[in-house]
Amino acid sequence: SEVDLSQDQLLPGALRFSIIGGAGVGAARGSHSVAGAYAEGLTEDIGDWIQGPDRLIVLTSPAASFPGPDHRGFCGIRPSVYYPETDDVNKQAGWLDDDRLEFRCDSSPKIAKHTGGCVVWSSRPVWHLDGNRAANPDTGIGVDQTAAHIWKALYDQQNTDTKYYDANGEQKTKNIPGRYNSLDRGCASQTGCLTRSTEKRTVKGTVPDLNGRAAKRECRKIRTTPPGVTKRSCDEYPFASTHEGVHYAGINFSVAIIECQDNTTAGALLSGWYQQQRILEKDPFWVDATKKGSTPPAGVIPPDVTTPDLSGIGDGCSG
Repeated sequence: SEVDLSQDQLLPGALRFSIIGGAGVGAARGSHSVAGAYAEGLTEDIGDWIQGPDRLIVLTSPAASFPGPDHRGFCGIRPSVYYPETDDVNKQAGWLDDDRLEFRCDSSPKIAKHTGGCVVWSSRPVWHLDGNRAANPDTGIGVDQTAAHIWKALYDQQNTDTKYYDANGEQKTKNIPGRYNSLDRGCASQTGCLTRSTEKRTVKGTVPDLNGRAAKRECRKIRTTPPGVTKRSCDEYPFASTHEGVHYAGINFSVAIIECQDNTTAGALLSGWYQQQRILEKDPFWVDATKKGSTPPAGVIPPDVTTPDLSGIGDGCSG
């Protein structure tokens, strides 16, 4: 239950610890509220924080307070230490963390399966595809080919298709985005991460449609069919559902011919992950992949925790 801390509960002390909560910076971020007596956070003596119960700060983001269709709003929490016994105001308070823990809340209709919610904004999520994921028991097909392709696009870029050469015959260097950057967790630089397009691929002229068409043009240049592929499918990275896809990427992309059901299953997992993580239009995110037979990186949540609907996957695949 919520702990409501009021001013008369604060015991006198020389050192206090605070959690500061409030709206994000900038008028465009709108207004938020913090449940409890403190509109701007909670403050108590250090001893009370250590010995007392857990504290709960409830950040609310009413849809009506923000413009549609997504009704996005931002809130943040930042811990500090307060020392009231000094007369030097510059020494009375100090942040415990250089980074503000920020949340983004929304009530977007694009997230159909999870109506309204909040996500951590200051550290953007990583979509990880594990090539060791169990195969479909009926077909024996998993996502190992898609995972291998994404891994290659992230870690072996110069060996991806299509290759480009300068006037002297030297291969041009690719810089394919999406690989997680631990120094820019929230993608504050707005470089290196991928950003989603929520437009429909079935609508002509949309970002996913243009990306898909461009990828197929590149895949037609690949004349051979890799071993083990019975139903050819064009896989592209960055994904067609991003603003960094093949149509917009210049030379910084990769395409590969893989098994059709492998491709469509991975696509369903990505779509389910978009929903779970509330990835909206132009929201940044990172990507990683593990090849079959390798160990996934520690701490990465695989996308299949979303348990998306995989019924009918591969029905549209043709030989």
